[in-house]
Amino acid sequence: MWLIAISAGGPVGFDFYNLNIQKIKGYICLASCPLKRQLAAMNKTGKIFMINGTADKRFPIQIVNRHIKKMKKRVNDLKYENINADHFFLLSHQAKTFRLIKDFIATQE
Repeated sequence: MWLIAISAGGPVGFDFYNLNIQKIKGYICLASCPLKRQLAAMNKTGKIFMINGTADKRFPIQIVNRHIKKMKKRVNDLKYENINADHFFLLSHQAKTFRLIKDFIATQE
């Protein structure tokens, strides 16, 4: 089973994933990022894929990139992609988003 969370569900997804990491193949986080307090709790064995919009005002790419930089030190299998779009890239760039997700899952199985 894979865990996917979008937007405000992203931080909740990080907590849930860390608590259930043995039961879940990986975590895909869309248009979101972990909270600052969650960064230290990242599990090294996690498989996390994040996709964010470069023009997202809800989760600004500068903050997302800062958190990714810290996550790289804590998570062995962390992948991320930026899409040149706003918070709603899943609607405006649907085919690309689904292709990225499908490709990520394929490399993990």
